[in-house]
Amino acid sequence: MNMSGKSLYIQIADCLRRSIVSGELKPCTKLSQRIIAKQFDVSKKTAYDALMLLEAEGLVSSKPRSGTVVSNNAWLLLAAGCSPDWKNYIERGRQIPSKERIFHMINDLSSGRKIHVSGPRIGQDLGYALTLSKVMPRVMKRLETTNDLNEINIKGIYSLRVTLCERLKKYGIEATPDEVMITTGVAESLAIISWSFLCSSMTFIHDTPSVLNSMQLIRSSGANIVRIPLDNYGMKTEPLSKVFKNTSRCILYINPTNQYPSGVSLSKTRRDKILSMCTYSRVPVLENDMLREFWLDKPNPLPMKAFDKGGLVIYIGCTIGVNIGFKLSWIVAPGNIISRLSDVKTQYDINTNTLLQITADELFKSGHYDEFIEESRPLFLKILESAYEIIERYLKDLIKPLNKVYGYYIWVVFSEQIDVVKIYDDCKEIMFLPGYFFDNTDSHSLHLAPFADSIENFEEAVRIIAREARKQLKTIV
Repeated sequence: MNMSGKSLYIQIADCLRRSIVSGELKPCTKLSQRIIAKQFDVSKKTAYDALMLLEAEGLVSSKPRSGTVVSNNAWLLLAAGCSPDWKNYIERGRQIPSKERIFHMINDLSSGRKIHVSGPRIGQDLGYALTLSKVMPRVMKRLETTNDLNEINIKGIYSLRVTLCERLKKYGIEATPDEVMITTGVAESLAIISWSFLCSSMTFIHDTPSVLNSMQLIRSSGANIVRIPLDNYGMKTEPLSKVFKNTSRCILYINPTNQYPSGVSLSKTRRDKILSMCTYSRVPVLENDMLREFWLDKPNPLPMKAFDKGGLVIYIGCTIGVNIGFKLSWIVAPGNIISRLSDVKTQYDINTNTLLQITADELFKSGHYDEFIEESRPLFLKILESAYEIIERYLKDLIKPLNKVYGYYIWVVFSEQIDVVKIYDDCKEIMFLPGYFFDNTDSHSLHLAPFADSIENFEEAVRIIAREARKQLKTIV
């Protein structure tokens, strides 16, 4: 209970009143003093006083041998400000609600937690905002001399799509502007694709752990979901082959480069085999290539889309820099697919911010975007190596050997005695994501982003996590 100065019985009455007004407690629902006392951890006398207060308001009524029930007198409920039965409406909505714990974690991403070691974000001390400021004079001149700001094209502004087609050639992807659509992020891209293609008769296959675990987008489509585990070389092919053999109408979602959150990249052998399997079985592929340009030790292998000769792969790319609001994504697919996606985007009245598109276009054309990545690469690599050293120093005796990958994220797996979700709940000052966020059967892993904050704050976060983990071990002993 919220000890706000009100008497306990008044606080309980307030809580029950809200449940009645919202429709959660329907007319004629029986209210037991014993159950209320147990629920709120108070005496039966306090529960009785709360019910008497509600009875005085006409919201509940008592009858001999029948106990206390919610009143079915409609005008009294309306007089109390009764709203529609929103709980019933909400439960019948098509979009499946997030699991309560996941919902709170998503809200925490924008909370006031002091230290953020979870991405996708780039710390303000790494110079991305300065890069944006360099291109702003070009953006302002363009706004003054053209009518681009008023261009309305559901696929995205034409000049940006032309620019992206030129950039994609570097990665072996040949596309025309009509085969590209701009969205505000990977999640929106997946939402539009889901609304366009997925239904209850389809099977959606994806790698796990995956951010899709925290999104009810695919489940809400009614599609059957099959999760394929990873090893150090990426998605396993044996379980994938079994699904292809036993299931019709599949679609495969895969994050082959710097997989989020594990950081694992598909080996070339594994990449070729999966594409060959999909080609043979005629299974469409959704390739999420969100960290294409963010490599540190060596360039990433070419995307699967580069080897797609039959329009099998729908490709999703995006910019980096989510934390400062610079987030754009693009879908590359055959023209008829883009037309369908554009139609759905129109129906949902989704418009991608034109000013953001113009800024991205100028960033790419000016070379400032590539300059930032190239010039920052040594610094990012140094930070990543420091982050691994910090993890080894504080957590080595608590975790399984690290699979060191040179990407944006670090995936840490604790011994089975450590409950990472409990650490998350107890550490209110730091923001990280436990493995549960990406796989609801995982309570021993955590995901860290060493570039999301200063390296000093990263060390402080790891130190706090280690402290809480050791507390758990002492409790077990």
